[in-house]
Amino acid sequence: MWFEFFIACLAGCAFILVPGYLLARALCIHRATALALSPCFSIAAYALLGIAYLPAGVTCSWVVVAAPVFALGALAFIVRCACDKGIPQQHYLAPASSRRNSGVLAAYLLIAGAATIYIYLSVLDSPLDFSQEFDNLFHLSLVEQFAESGKWSSLSVSLYADPLSAADNPTPNLAAYPAAWHVVAALICSLFGVSASFAVNVANVVFIAAVFPLGMQLLMRILFPENMRVQLAGAVSCVAIPSFPWRLLWWGPIYPNLAAFCLIPAVMALFIMLTSRGYRRFERLCAAAFILIGGVSVVLLQPNGVFSMVIFLAPYCTARVYAECRSHWPHPEYKKRAVGFAVLFALVVVAVWLGIYGALSGMDVLGYTWDSLMPVHEGIMNVLLLNYCYTPWIPALAVLILLGAFHVVRSGPNRWLAFSYVLVCAMLITCLSGEGEIKHIVGGFWYTDQMRLAALAALFAMPLAAAGFDALISLAQLACTHLPVSEVARTRTGVALCSVVTLVLLIAITVPYELLTNSDGSKKQTGVGSIRDTLAWSYTKHETWYYTEEEEAFVQTVHELYPDAKFINMPFDGSCWAFGADGLDVFYRYFDVYGYNLESAESKALRNRLDRVAYDEDVQEAVKAMGVPYVIKLDERGVSTDNFEQWMYRAVQWYGITTISEDTPGFELVLSEGDMSLYRITVFDDEEGSESS
Repeated sequence: MWFEFFIACLAGCAFILVPGYLLARALCIHRATALALSPCFSIAAYALLGIAYLPAGVTCSWVVVAAPVFALGALAFIVRCACDKGIPQQHYLAPASSRRNSGVLAAYLLIAGAATIYIYLSVLDSPLDFSQEFDNLFHLSLVEQFAESGKWSSLSVSLYADPLSAADNPTPNLAAYPAAWHVVAALICSLFGVSASFAVNVANVVFIAAVFPLGMQLLMRILFPENMRVQLAGAVSCVAIPSFPWRLLWWGPIYPNLAAFCLIPAVMALFIMLTSRGYRRFERLCAAAFILIGGVSVVLLQPNGVFSMVIFLAPYCTARVYAECRSHWPHPEYKKRAVGFAVLFALVVVAVWLGIYGALSGMDVLGYTWDSLMPVHEGIMNVLLLNYCYTPWIPALAVLILLGAFHVVRSGPNRWLAFSYVLVCAMLITCLSGEGEIKHIVGGFWYTDQMRLAALAALFAMPLAAAGFDALISLAQLACTHLPVSEVARTRTGVALCSVVTLVLLIAITVPYELLTNSDGSKKQTGVGSIRDTLAWSYTKHETWYYTEEEEAFVQTVHELYPDAKFINMPFDGSCWAFGADGLDVFYRYFDVYGYNLESAESKALRNRLDRVAYDEDVQEAVKAMGVPYVIKLDERGVSTDNFEQWMYRAVQWYGITTISEDTPGFELVLSEGDMSLYRITVFDDEEGSESS
């Protein structure tokens, strides 16, 4: 199965990269740049087609969604090749120095791929494994629903094929939700006919091992165009901080936010190109067009990605305003004027931020509050030591980031990078330790979620860590120049010292400290080792999970016996996962949406009184309207284990299902194994018999 998985990963890369690359090459954009910005076009195109097809009545599949996108890219490329035959090719948006650029790009892809295999894939027993954390129930079910229904619109999202029908959906409604990541996973489902869990793992690998390193390499190339050492160090730093991308594979997991953060480095690099000197008008038009398309992609992945880019680029834009003012007024006496314009620009950014916050203050996302986790002084210390949010301290990386911040501030052109990092760290500390309105103003667009802001801080820290490594190597080389030996010996000593420094840093950052123990006897670990253990626990089935191996095997047996049947279930016994993981058409597919105003009368009747179906006419009408002939129970106790979602479980809400047994009138036990059972509702058998006669 792993061979098929990696084939699917290659297909996923082709879906994401090839159409956008062909279109960018049609515009004569440099190959490496075209590769990095290609996801901007492809993701937006797939998601927008999914939106457009729904009102047109077109059923989505990989053919009808991907084929037009590939055709557009290929047609544009063919036309450009035909028109440019015999004409020297232009290379727009090319790196300032293309020397060894392909080697650096290969290093980013190889290191990201190796890290993805080691940290993520190696902890999976099979490509079908999935995390049973809270948010993944929605993600798996939505991908499965996309694949089954062919409705891939971000404007009309539901876990049900007929979302407005009480017969199909216990809470009839539709909602807008940024579902571009789910569309990518649905493409894999559609092409290979695989389960949602398989496709989810493929989509994550594509974003982490391809989209992210390509974007980071472009960003590092723009920030440090002549410094190959910093660019190469960035290949390691972009996979070395546990808070991003790895932590988001567990926390939530919030895959769409992960995907959005993977894409924004390329969009931010394009913005820096757009506003930098040395580019021609057509190049700026190309950059602007792909920024717009990339912005659409980010919004359709997770809108807070746009605000994340604002945080990163606001100090850059402020620095650009100052630099442009100084170029127009170079005399020293006008320096205060330049500072004044820069400060004015920063105040405008703050005012716009507050205006947007005020305009959107009624939205649920801005009112969501995550409780504070620690006092302010602990928050500051954790951020300084890279323990952003309950990850192990990483002193080596923390030193590199601080050294890199000092280095960029001292060197000049990129000093704004340090301000971007300080800004996001201040936001993180506010959400870690603060309360009140200020917490929502600075972190509301991220749900005041400390993990999302920790991921953003990690992303902003990556260029600084690479710059810190460069500064450390420069210090080592400088120390060797003062040795009282020959020039050849100095050179050899410098190479040896730099190699030792590099090796020590790699060990300190990535290798678990297996020889050291904590006071409780447990092994000390680096951040990478810790997050790998966390993912192994999260993605491996064990007795504390709702949906155990035995329960999944029972569900698969039921699905094979009755592939087209519908099933009433009690979601807290693990059966809520049966649809997303195995495609079983269960009625209740989520945890916390029952018992409120949106719930239909039919659903309430089933939850509360299904055990009375033999004599309750209202329940009979509800069952008949829904056409649900079976009841599946995965745990006779009602719930599987004492897991964290149990705070939402109210036993009284589910008595109509949990009290059903083989002695309950109107039900027939047709399959059982251990405490798992399948019942058929027999109350309508006489009616069916009379109709057939």
